[in-house]
Amino acid sequence: MAFSFSVESLRLEKGSSMPLELEGTLDPIDLTRSEMKFPGPVRFEGQATNAGKHILVTGTAQAESVLTCDRCLEEYSMPLTVELLETFYRVDEAPAKEVLDDDARPYGLDDEIDLRESIEQGFLLQLPIKLLCSEECKGLCPQCGADRNKASCQCPPQDDWGLGLLLRDLKE
Repeated sequence: MAFSFSVESLRLEKGSSMPLELEGTLDPIDLTRSEMKFPGPVRFEGQATNAGKHILVTGTAQAESVLTCDRCLEEYSMPLTVELLETFYRVDEAPAKEVLDDDARPYGLDDEIDLRESIEQGFLLQLPIKLLCSEECKGLCPQCGADRNKASCQCPPQDDWGLGLLLRDLKE
């Protein structure tokens, strides 16, 4: 597993740390309306530190993602960088709930920590609410479906679409 590493030796001495340089691939992530794809490698550089009852992982994950524009439905590339600060505890050494950080994650008795889920969640949080290939994207014509970034269509302009049309009809 590309984003997994062993903390067996790290657990022996409180305060000890180890550098992390991980690289791998991520499967596409379902965004409901489309997918976030990763055509190239995803890289993570950071360190893991034994903080007593838990392992603290800090570092930076970077990747190039391919997304679908919400206006024109064309794919475009977006670089992603996320800073991670994650706390992991061994399943059999879970601290009391009052002491445990809400975001702390367990790891198994095999002493392997997998950062895949943390990296994926970090990338998801970097996405804007509206995915746009550019701020100037003109989108698709609502009448004929032509991509208005590539060519202009012959459809007459219409301002009253959707909710605006319904509200106008209610007002009259």
